[in-house]
Amino acid sequence: MHLTVQYSENHFLPFFSSMAVTNDVALITLVPFTMLLMRQAKIRHLTIAVVLETIAANLGSMLTPIGNPQNLYLYTTSGMSLGEFFAAILPLAAISLVSLFAATY
Repeated sequence: MHLTVQYSENHFLPFFSSMAVTNDVALITLVPFTMLLMRQAKIRHLTIAVVLETIAANLGSMLTPIGNPQNLYLYTTSGMSLGEFFAAILPLAAISLVSLFAATY
């Protein structure tokens, strides 16, 4: 059994939620929930699930200026419009999402 297939659905929520809130907030919210559900379902390999959620939240947070503090700094100091910022980052975020999907399926 491929271990990451079992947890592949868990990482899309952190990927997309970290675009609206910071990646840290997404993880602080979702990791305890994942831990609770996995313990109740007696599913092993909690570490793999949390690592995938962490990777997903960090990759997803790159798309928006509020996704992580570095983006907020770059957005404000660069003078880019929101559209320019999205145009610059969207290809990287799309590649990250596809890579994350490919790595877990």
